[in-house]
Amino acid sequence: MIKLFGSLMIIGSGIGVGFLLSSKNKTHLKTVESIEKMFIQTSLMLKYNAVTFNELIGYLQESSQTNSLHFLKCDNSSLDIPNEIIQNIRKNKDALTQDELNALLDFFSQFGQTDIDGQVLLSKRYESFFNDRVNYLREESKQKCKLYNSLGFLGGAFLAVLLI
Repeated sequence: MIKLFGSLMIIGSGIGVGFLLSSKNKTHLKTVESIEKMFIQTSLMLKYNAVTFNELIGYLQESSQTNSLHFLKCDNSSLDIPNEIIQNIRKNKDALTQDELNALLDFFSQFGQTDIDGQVLLSKRYESFFNDRVNYLREESKQKCKLYNSLGFLGGAFLAVLLI
């Protein structure tokens, strides 16, 4: 009876590990989707409202689609918001890949150095990059989540059988 209970606990922990890895994958996808929405909103705000950088960041911080992004959390009264955001990106609290980090760093280092049309084009370029990333991650997520869940169960079952 104790062996059966122990085996079920091992299988359950394997399933838990599978769900944890699957959850991390889904969280990363949601973060990249939020970044894509950030670029869409940035393009629209620049094109139709001609907002300042501080107003744009304030809007993005309050928006329900982008308020979960950690790198946007900074003091709006600061005079050096771009550098604060760049430092937040380097901290990588959003668990982004190196390519995604480099794209964000490039965007925020170039942003504000051209006229409005140039900034809109810059936003559109990075929107396109993150749109491609989202499409890739959606496909990858479908495969990996199934794989993580299956391997978690099978790994737990294998370990349980091995220990019996």
